[in-house]
Amino acid sequence: MGLLIRYSTALDVELASSGIFNALSDGLRDKHDKLRRFCMATLGELLFYISTQSDQDTKEVNAQESPLKDNNRAANSWQIPSAVIALVSSILRKGEDDLAQLYALRTIDNICSQGTEWTSRFASQDAIGHLCYIYKANGKQESTRFIAGSCLSRLARFSPSCIHLILEKLSFKDIACTLIKGNPREQQTSLNILNSSLVNSQTVTNMNRYVLSLSDDKQLVPGLISLIEQGTDVLRGKALLFVALLCKNSRRWLPHFFCNAKLISAVDRLGKEKEGFIHQCAEAFVHLVASLVPAILDTISSDIQQVMAGKRHGPVTALAGRAHPKSTIHLFPVILHLLGSSSFKHRVVTSHVLLQLANLIKILEAPFQARDDFQMTLLRVLEAATEEPSVILNEHKIFTTRDLSNANVSNVKLCFALASAPEMDTHILSQLQVVRRLGNLLEFVAAKDMDDFLEPTLELCRAFIIRGTGSSRSVALSKEPALLVDSAFSMSIAVDQQSCIMDICDFGGNMGIFLELISSSDPQISDLASDCVVLLLKAAPREATVGLLTNLPKLSAVLDLLKHDNCLLLTRLLYGLAFSCRQYLAQGMILSISVSALMRVEGLVSAFKVSNDNHLAEAASCLGTELQRLPRCAKPKPTTSSTHADACAEALSVSASSHQAEAEKAPMGKFCLLSVNDDILAAVLLVTVIVLMLAVSAQAPTRRRVFFF
Repeated sequence: MGLLIRYSTALDVELASSGIFNALSDGLRDKHDKLRRFCMATLGELLFYISTQSDQDTKEVNAQESPLKDNNRAANSWQIPSAVIALVSSILRKGEDDLAQLYALRTIDNICSQGTEWTSRFASQDAIGHLCYIYKANGKQESTRFIAGSCLSRLARFSPSCIHLILEKLSFKDIACTLIKGNPREQQTSLNILNSSLVNSQTVTNMNRYVLSLSDDKQLVPGLISLIEQGTDVLRGKALLFVALLCKNSRRWLPHFFCNAKLISAVDRLGKEKEGFIHQCAEAFVHLVASLVPAILDTISSDIQQVMAGKRHGPVTALAGRAHPKSTIHLFPVILHLLGSSSFKHRVVTSHVLLQLANLIKILEAPFQARDDFQMTLLRVLEAATEEPSVILNEHKIFTTRDLSNANVSNVKLCFALASAPEMDTHILSQLQVVRRLGNLLEFVAAKDMDDFLEPTLELCRAFIIRGTGSSRSVALSKEPALLVDSAFSMSIAVDQQSCIMDICDFGGNMGIFLELISSSDPQISDLASDCVVLLLKAAPREATVGLLTNLPKLSAVLDLLKHDNCLLLTRLLYGLAFSCRQYLAQGMILSISVSALMRVEGLVSAFKVSNDNHLAEAASCLGTELQRLPRCAKPKPTTSSTHADACAEALSVSASSHQAEAEKAPMGKFCLLSVNDDILAAVLLVTVIVLMLAVSAQAPTRRRVFFF
């Protein structure tokens, strides 16, 4: 009969009223084991057929009829008495025939695998108790135990209401221990039960206590990581899900797993799978863990604010140590490790997370215990986050548009990371129009002696200036400043000005502070400042030249200070001044330059020409040549044929186009009176020049001209 049912295409519903259930039930109660075995096998085939047929008929009815109609008509054609289900479950009790139990187990396992409402009919307390007994029984055959475990895992999955019954018979900790000590079949069963329990944790009382019981098992974390690294695809996938669900239910597990390089590496390898079960599990794992990050950051921010407000007692320990039980600050390194994973980075870095990080930067402006450790980790998190191209391109405004007057070191370092990232579009930096604010920040930091700000602020300025040159090759000027006056090099890096930072010329107004910082006792500060000077001359030639020549007294003082010190800094400054002299002539500039400072420079240049350092000597020789090309003038002779206005116009007029020709004729001597220190006086005189030129514009154009700075 069992064979007929197994191989039947269809069974007429009239069989249900034939008394077959009563006959098979009576056989199960018989004292002869052989008869009970056959009856159990036949009943199992019949129940499995009914369960699958009912499910199929129900689906067909659902597809054909309105949801408002009775969809259970076909399913109710076979009425299975609850007594029959209870009788099958009773075969599992202790002392029953092993073979009859095996048939009963297979019946339950097959029916529960369908995942229909039939599963709940076997989810009784007695059935669960018998299944747990068989699963743990050492005297049972291994195959029987495995089927019992399979029944339990299917019941836990498709009938979550019975999970608490399973955990009452099988301790959560013992199930987890099987992951370390059991064979692959046992490990799979345990993972199924554990995952179902964690997914439905809201329906299980004392789930937190169950999860907490695992914290004493020192082998669990390395065992799970080993399973993820070396297990079968099924075990690796299910183990990944268990780790994610465990961390979701209790954040205390996050550092144990995600501060472990082995797990991160294993996840990255599994993330390369393109399809199949392991791919689906890895995707679910990454999605679930990444979804925890915003809540973690919110809690960390709240904890820090409570500590700062004194609402939370007890010290906040260092991130490397064991954190206070009520603090979540120790979870912050987890974010850093996730950002170091190729699988997690693009999932973790979202607009919301970046806003949270920006909020943490603001919070850290006030001190609290262990702030230094946390701040260092935050900086590393920000650096890792900004390595993601999509962040650079899409989320730059979260940080770069903040008011720099309230900036802290973390803000500046973050902006530096953004500005120097290769993925950052220079056009975006140009649109921000922040160069003037950066210059103001540098002036402020230097004036207030904020030493911790100086280096990152200079690095940020340098990053913008390099972007302003339009070519990354311009950084060669740092080591070879002679390239600044090399026409071939300038042609090789020539770019479309539209691809540069348009407001980079605003840094020309900060040339004075750059020169002052070159005199710093900190070699890193002086190196960065001198590098900014050279690079700025390439990025904004005219504005930088104006800034350098008008600050010639500061430059001469710096040259004098460094004359026995750093040859590279001196070389940069000499080539920078030589380049400025060329720009002055080429663009016919009118500038207020200190005569005495220029004379001091000439004296220093003469000394540098005989330096033992070849590079310095060559730079001095180059500058000396450019200084000689500068226009000089003799004292103008009085003329009686000109009116006073004509004489003034003649003395003050400038012809930029005739600088070179007149300079060659003019005798070497002192520079003209217009070169003064007082910028205000120079401005007044310049206005006077314009007024007088307008007044005498109709006069004869053949008058002798005098050249001024």
